[in-house]
Formats: sequence, structure tokens, C-alpha cells
Amino acid sequence: MKLLLIPVSILAVSLVLLAGMAERGFERSVELTGGTQITVYDYVPKEKVEKILPGASVRYTTGLKRTTIIELPPDYEIPELDFGDYTVRTVGPALGEKFFEQAKTALMVAFLFMGLLIFAIFRSPLPSFYVILAAAADIVEAFVTSQLLGIKFSLPVLAALLLLIGYSVDTDILLTTRVLRSSEPVKERFRGALKTGLTMTLTTIGVLVALLLVSGSQVLTEIAAVLLLGLLFDLVNTWLLNAVLLKWYVKR
Repeated sequence: MKLLLIPVSILAVSLVLLAGMAERGFERSVELTGGTQITVYDYVPKEKVEKILPGASVRYTTGLKRTTIIELPPDYEIPELDFGDYTVRTVGPALGEKFFEQAKTALMVAFLFMGLLIFAIFRSPLPSFYVILAAAADIVEAFVTSQLLGIKFSLPVLAALLLLIGYSVDTDILLTTRVLRSSEPVKERFRGALKTGLTMTLTTIGVLVALLLVSGSQVLTEIAAVLLLGLLFDLVNTWLLNAVLLKWYVKR
């Protein structure tokens, strides 16, 4: 049970940080706040951007071909730009706030339906709760860490979190089904689930790392980064939280 201290401590710290972030406001991209986003399909030094566009927020995608993302507040007067190939997207503040509210609703509804499905599958309160707890921990910890790393909450991040809701419960469902419904000895049930679950997760992590290294797309970079964070936390929450709680449940 001492192993529980690791995931529980991580989740507790994440919840405290999440509460602080919610109080002062999450870091959001242009489509969720309003403003103008300029995407330059090449690397532009931050100093050059700030000289031409004072007060601009600048970030870059990873990958072999880096893309420069420039964000400006609403009603910013944009001068003539000499950045080569670029696109400009503008979102009004009211529309951005509407998108933000819809994004929060989508996350809550998706998580609610996932929880109902888990209870319908296992029909046992505690094992179902363990799966939902592990999935919730993945989502919270991935989101908080992405904010700390400077990844703003955006529509691609929302898509990654929605994907993570589904993907994070896969290993937990695998573990819970194997432990509760198999006729093998308890140790063999956990060992078999661990082998299959780690293979699934580590394979996906390898794909996401490759995507981060190769892709120069802002959308793909943000989705891959958040999914990668979520899967790393999923290793902890599935095998040090859900597995330990399930072991206690089976023995009890």
C-alpha cells in the first residue's frame, strides 16, 4: 500500500495547482480567448517578432521543420509583415469565450458518459470507481503539466484530452477485467495484465515521441505532447494506483 503514496501525492499536488490556475485563469490560445493568431511556416527569431509586433506572444512547434506561432490581443493593428509563408486567423472575444465554455462542457459530458459506461460494464462500485479515479487523475495531471510547460489550452489540446479519456481507461479496463474475471491465480492475472498493458502504452508513447520529433504542425504537436504526458501519468495511475487498489479489493 506504500506505493499508493506516489500517485496520491502527484494527484494531490496537481489538484492544488489546478485550483490555483482556475482562480487566476487558465492559459488559453486565441481561439478560446479572442485575438489574432499568425502562423508562420518557418522559424522566425523571437527578437525579430517582438521588434515588428511589440507585445506579441511567440512560441514554436517541435519537429524537423519548426513553425512560429504568434498570438496578438484583439484589435491589434498588424503592420505589413515580411515573414514569408504565413496565415492569419482572427477570433472575436465573445466567440472565443463561447468556445471555451463549450470546451469545458464537452470534457465534462465525455467524462460523465465514460463513467456511466464503466459502471455498466463492471456493475461493482469500487472497481468501477478505481477505473474512473485513475482516468480522472490522468486528465488532471496531463492538463496541469501542459499548462506548466506553456502549452496553452486550445482546441487541439481539447481534442487530446478527449482522446485521453478514452485511451487512459483502456489499460484500466484491461487490468480490471483480467483481475476480476479470470480464473488464473491472482499473481498471474496481474502479471498478464501488466505485460499487455505496458506493451500497449509504450508502443503508443514511441509513436507520439516520433510524431513530436518529425511533425512541424502546431495541431499535431499539441495533441502529441498532451497525449504523451497523459500516457506517462497513466503508467503511474494504472499500475501504482488502480492495480494496488484492485489487489486490496481482491484480497478483501
